[in-house]
Order: sequence, then C-alpha cells, then structure tokens
Amino acid sequence: MDSLRHLDYLIVKAASEAGRTEPYRDAVVYFFAELLAYWFILAAILMFMSGKTPKRKERAQDTAIAAIGAVLLAVGLRWLIGEVWFRERPFETHQIHHLDIVSPSGSFPSLHAMMTFAFASTVMFIGTFPKWGKVFLLIAVLVAAARVFAGVHYVSDVAVGAALGIGIGKLVSWQSKSLARDMR
Repeated sequence: MDSLRHLDYLIVKAASEAGRTEPYRDAVVYFFAELLAYWFILAAILMFMSGKTPKRKERAQDTAIAAIGAVLLAVGLRWLIGEVWFRERPFETHQIHHLDIVSPSGSFPSLHAMMTFAFASTVMFIGTFPKWGKVFLLIAVLVAAARVFAGVHYVSDVAVGAALGIGIGKLVSWQSKSLARDMR
C-alpha cells in the first residue's frame, strides 16, 4: 500500500511541476481544472432547450434532468465518503507546486471528477445525444487530469472519482430508461 501511495505522490509531483516555467501554464491548468467544469451547466441548459419536435424536446429535457440528477447524486455520495474517509490534499502533505483553487478539504475522491463523469456518462448511456456524450466525456477527462496537474488531487483521487461518476451515470441512465418505459 505504501508503494502505491508513493507512486501516487510521484505522479502528482511530476504533473504539478511539468511545464511550470511556461508563462501560461498555470492559466491553462486553472481553466481546465476549475472553469471548464462550469461548462456543464451551460450544456445542461442548452440540452434542456434543444429538440425540434415535441418528442425530441421531451427526450432532451429528460436527459438534461437525469444528468443534473446524476451530478447531485455525485455531490451527495462524495459528501458521505468524505465523512468516512478523509485524505489530505497533496499540497497539504507535500511540498509541491499547486494552484490555490481549493479550500483545505478532503481530497478523496475528487468531486470534480465525480460530477463531470456522472454528467458525461449519464448523457452517453441514455443515448439521446451520443456525440455530446463523447464530448462531455473528453471534457471530464481533461478536468480530472488538470486537477492532478494543479496539484490538488492525487491520481487515485480522480480515478476513483471518475469510476464512481461513471457508475452513477450508469445507474441514473438505467433508472431514467426504466422510468420512461413505465410511463409509455
């Protein structure tokens, strides 16, 4: 277990130091680690308003509501896990370069990874917007990786957050499809 923790530390240290002397590095990492996740709010609004026919509009609204529900479920699950299992952030236990974008709260699992992967996987698994789902998944990967480059999460934090987010997305999409079948 100690060797995995050490590997986790070595990866976050290398990532947080990578390109540090480049003038715009921190601004780019900040954008991906902190601001890009907010794009999902705009995406949900646009998704909710899309659809040319009444049936497509209803499916789009159902997908947007399910994706938002998945995000809320991720927030709740992250809170529960944080109450049971606290892990300090990398910059709190190691001398590494980090962006000042978080308060000193638990690191495990990454809430950003959970939320973005829950949203993206819900959209992908429901299948109303397959291309959007792939774009959201790419954005979720970028957000998760940037959190490591920002020095605020270990790789295991974002990996577990991503896995939990995908699981939440699968569960919510399955429930959403089941509910839609029952309503017909």
